[in-house]
Amino acid sequence: VASRFAGLFAGLVIEKHREDKPTVVVGRDGRAGGEPLLEAAIDGLCKAGCRVINLGVATTPTVGIMVDKYEAHAGLVLTASHNPQEWNGLKALWRTPGTSEEIDCGALPPDLAADLISRFEGGMDVKQADEEGDVEDDTTGVATHWGKVKEAMDGLK
Repeated sequence: VASRFAGLFAGLVIEKHREDKPTVVVGRDGRAGGEPLLEAAIDGLCKAGCRVINLGVATTPTVGIMVDKYEAHAGLVLTASHNPQEWNGLKALWRTPGTSEEIDCGALPPDLAADLISRFEGGMDVKQADEEGDVEDDTTGVATHWGKVKEAMDGLK
C-alpha cells in the first residue's frame, strides 16, 4: 500500500512539475513499523524514477524545511500525528516555488490531494520509469530545523 501510494504520488509530482526525475524528501515518525513502511514508500518513489532524500526519523515540519533546503519538488512523511501508536499514514507535502520569501513547502493543495486520492482509490496503475531513481541519506534535518528556529528566536531579541 505504501509503495503504491508513493508511486502514484510520484506520478502526480512528475506530471504537475513536468519533471522526469523529481526530488522528493521523505521522513518518518518514531512509530513501531515505520521503518519498513518508509522503505516501501522509498521503493515506490524510486521505481517511478524519483531522486529520494531520506531523512529517516524526522517531524513533518522538518521534512518541509528540508524540501525547501533541497528545492525539492515534494515531500512524503510517514506519520499518524496524534493518532494511536498502531496507526500509520502517509502525508504528502508540496513545494510551490516562489510562494513566499523562504518557505515554499506546505500541505498538498486540495485539488491535488483529491486527484491523488482518486488515483489511489480508482486503482490506477503506477507508471514505472525507464530508469529507477536513487536514494541519498541525509542526517542533518534536525540540525537544519534547529538552526532555523534559533535564527527566528535570535531575530526576536
